[in-house]
Amino acid sequence: MMYAAFKLVLPYDVQHIYGGQSARYSYLLIAMAVGGILGGLRLTLAKRLPRHQQNYGDLGLLAGMLLLAGAFPNYWMLLGSSVVIGFCYTCFDIRALTITQELTDPAYLGRMFGLLFLAMDAFQPLGSFIFGFVTDELGNATLLLVGSCFLIGLVGIYQGYQRLARRSR
Repeated sequence: MMYAAFKLVLPYDVQHIYGGQSARYSYLLIAMAVGGILGGLRLTLAKRLPRHQQNYGDLGLLAGMLLLAGAFPNYWMLLGSSVVIGFCYTCFDIRALTITQELTDPAYLGRMFGLLFLAMDAFQPLGSFIFGFVTDELGNATLLLVGSCFLIGLVGIYQGYQRLARRSR
């Protein structure tokens, strides 16, 4: 849902802040793709098994880049943020799917991934719908909102995980 918000802000910013040049929007999409490829390479070349704790760092960096891009409406900041966000999102996605595959009994793998993809795909249109209106009102500041939501959610999940870990000891 939050990723949909980021992808909606890009064309808005290009149109309203950076003169409506379609090439600039293309460069932002290319930057996200390059970041995604680099993220995939990072995980392919990693010699250790993925752990969910690594996702906290990636999502924290992603949230930080959203906040920076929202606080400093500069095309070069947005371009750099697009690379890092593509990188972090890809690392998170691949790692989460790999961990799910490792933790799921092979007999239930198809069902598990079916539910996972259904949940992920179901929130994308909802995020596009909601943040379409939000972006019209907040403009580039939508990135501040999305980055803040990421950080708040990340802190909440991390604290919940820490409580569960303490209880299980």
